[in-house]
Amino acid sequence: MVVGSLRRGEGGAQRWVTALAEAWVRGVGVDWSPLLPAAGSRAARELATELPTYPFQHRRYWLESTPAESGGRPADADELRFWEAVEAEDLQSLGSLLEVSDDQSLQAVLPAVSQWRRRTRERSTVGSWLYRAAWERLTGAVAAREAGSWLVVLPPKANGPSGLADATAVAEALARAGAEVHRVTVDAAAQDRAAIAATLQGAFAEHPDADGVLSLLALDERPHRDHFGLTVGVAGTLLLTQALVDIAPDDARLWAATSGAVGVSETDPSDHPAQAQLWGIGQVAAVEHPQLWGGLLDIGIPPGEHATDLGWLDEPLLAALTGDADEDQFALRPDGTFVRRLTRLPAPTREPAEPWTPRDTVLITGGAGTMAEHLARWAARGGARRVVLLDQDATDETADTPLAAELAELDVTVTLVPCDPTDRAQLAGLIKRLTDEGDTIRAVLHTAATVELAALTETTLPELTRALLAKVGVAQHLDELLDRDALDAVVHFTSVAGVWGSGNHTGYAAANAHLDALARQRRASGAPDISVAWALWEMSESEISATPNATDAIRQARAGGLPPLPPELALAALGQVLSRGLPFAAVAAVDWGRFAPTFTLARPSRLIEGVLEARAALTAAQEEESTDGRESEELRARLAALPVEEQQAELTRLVCGYAGSVLGHAPDENLEPQRAFKDLGIESMTAIDLRNRLNRATGLKLPATLVFEYPTPAALAEHLRAEIVRDGTMSVATLHAELDRMDRGLSQATASEAERAQIAQRLERMLAAWTGAEAKSDTGEDFADKLESASDDEVFEFLHRELGKPS
Repeated sequence: MVVGSLRRGEGGAQRWVTALAEAWVRGVGVDWSPLLPAAGSRAARELATELPTYPFQHRRYWLESTPAESGGRPADADELRFWEAVEAEDLQSLGSLLEVSDDQSLQAVLPAVSQWRRRTRERSTVGSWLYRAAWERLTGAVAAREAGSWLVVLPPKANGPSGLADATAVAEALARAGAEVHRVTVDAAAQDRAAIAATLQGAFAEHPDADGVLSLLALDERPHRDHFGLTVGVAGTLLLTQALVDIAPDDARLWAATSGAVGVSETDPSDHPAQAQLWGIGQVAAVEHPQLWGGLLDIGIPPGEHATDLGWLDEPLLAALTGDADEDQFALRPDGTFVRRLTRLPAPTREPAEPWTPRDTVLITGGAGTMAEHLARWAARGGARRVVLLDQDATDETADTPLAAELAELDVTVTLVPCDPTDRAQLAGLIKRLTDEGDTIRAVLHTAATVELAALTETTLPELTRALLAKVGVAQHLDELLDRDALDAVVHFTSVAGVWGSGNHTGYAAANAHLDALARQRRASGAPDISVAWALWEMSESEISATPNATDAIRQARAGGLPPLPPELALAALGQVLSRGLPFAAVAAVDWGRFAPTFTLARPSRLIEGVLEARAALTAAQEEESTDGRESEELRARLAALPVEEQQAELTRLVCGYAGSVLGHAPDENLEPQRAFKDLGIESMTAIDLRNRLNRATGLKLPATLVFEYPTPAALAEHLRAEIVRDGTMSVATLHAELDRMDRGLSQATASEAERAQIAQRLERMLAAWTGAEAKSDTGEDFADKLESASDDEVFEFLHRELGKPS
């Protein structure tokens, strides 16, 4: 076999190595070690190239090997084997590694070391799951865009805390900042959704240039006469949002304001926790209606302050409404503007002297289900002497259950009590009876909840009321009925739906956001209340079978980057929160590589940029969208050679193939082109994956909402064809891609001088045809002009070339 090692213009080391590679792939043995860095080194990792996938499905058809983690040090493998032996309490392997023959000395210490290892790993894992919602001060001036025209929705003049004075003061602040303010009055105590929609339609008809809607209805804190726990203002804001969806105004975003719903620091109280319901509703609106929803504002209005005292609000309010489009959660205070950020809870500087332990009697609301059983075991093993489970569906009180029998071995009494904690009289009777029996309730785990899944536009006021009653109503009863001085902790189990929003969880998110704010208010007053917002816990098979849509919910949670929490680790997280004395924590094993792109799929959000992994995931997603053009060039070349109808078929096969691939289907499993992506199983995360693959394949910059705008493979393929080719000819984008490909080909070509001249002439003819001019040739006046301006070397080069002699 002969391999050339020299070419015109190429005689260096790269050409030599290329020649060796050509020989090597044909079976010639080559020792590459002098050229390669040491295995496992940083240089080796940087040099590594990922092997390509099969072009169509982007899958590999060989087994992947996953080497053990290595830090690049020879000792790593030994360390790994050491800790594996410790965790398995494998005395023989450990003795061999340590070269210790005295098994008895190891046997005495191995269990303690093994437990320490498990504890530290568990603490590290669980610590990475703890998050908080923090408020960061915006530094520097926030640039406001043009003030524009605003519909400002105000509560009516009414008896009671209607909030009209405060709302009027805010509206006047916006007007002083330069905005054109048009006031619209809505009274949710007297108007339903249709009536509010009619009011809004009239306002838009009168002011068609309105740039946005600012709702100040939440400041109306009159209790709704028909719905427990619901203020007229929050009810009105929900109906207002639904009405805006109904009438679909063009380019007018809805902002909603509260006052005292959130606190930016320990000295900034949450005096109006009921208004925090709107922060749950608003974050669901951002997920479900990203184009309509503007954002949330909490305005610090001290009691009794008047319009003339809100001069500080003018510019910050306008800047929040018209500034950075990605910033949508503000707290406006006289001393500055704050923005909401999700951040990891910092690790404690030192471990607590003693871990928090339950004692005496522990009360668990929502006592049915596997979560309650896990909590009962945790309380019993931690030190409680009695655990009382409240189950509103139970018919008889009993201590004869499998759980009770199990925990009786620990000398702990477990009682299942039929009690509906939303009924204050029932709860009061139970607490009195326990007290009379000599029980001291030291801790309450408030897990009761009513979950009715519904989109924001389908959520009714009665559904919202039921969610509030189960969460907030029970919490209020507990606060009124329990002896605060005897309590060690009241732990409110809330949900991450109230922290960052979740589709189809409107009422649930509102109730949990309210409870988080209520717990914060209570803790500020000296009560031992704690709020823990949980991601989904793992469920038993029987519970999954008994819970409607549980399988889909778990699958969607995993796909979206929120895998269910293993109960044993969730309980360890609860222990950490209590031992550290934290007032609030969100607990979630977030897979940021999946969650961050999903969360920002249809709407950018700066809420999560406080988490390093989230920022890295979003950066990686942006890089994933980029392409070097090679794959798209091949597709465009194929399409250019096909008639129109076959172009459509080719792109339909492409879309179906990629859709099947992201869904995990086999390559030969055909999808129906007319079937909706939603019915095929495409959801938020898989939609991003499909979009990114199509970006690479087509060279286009397709939107994240692609599968929602073109809901079937056939419709999407038609859209792609329209973008790539138009009327059977190439689009401008396609032409640019072809020119890029040609440019690379010319720079890499190894042609003779005669061949280069022929190609140059052909390019000149192509350019002339494109511009409408005649191609020039090396004859006549053009040739004379070239000779006139040519250097001596260029003239000699031309003569040698034309005479066929090399220069």
